[in-house]
Amino acid sequence: MTNDVYLYIKDNFGIDYSLKQVKRIIKKLEYSWVKPHPIAEDQVHNAEELLKNDTRTIDQDKDIYGLVDEVAVLKHSKCWENN
Repeated sequence: MTNDVYLYIKDNFGIDYSLKQVKRIIKKLEYSWVKPHPIAEDQVHNAEELLKNDTRTIDQDKDIYGLVDEVAVLKHSKCWENN
């Protein structure tokens, strides 16, 4: 991250700080590196409505139910394939 910020400052402002000084600036501004994450293309836009419709048939006294994150299941299954 420091190199990216160093190059940005040098290219856009013409100031040639040392990498050590760039680290100090980043720390003083309390910045941190955040990795971008893609937005799922197949995202369901009416998920709340679908969930409400699906849960109307659940008998809370007799049925056992749970929610599963499909992405987590895919990641977990890939871990087992490598072993």
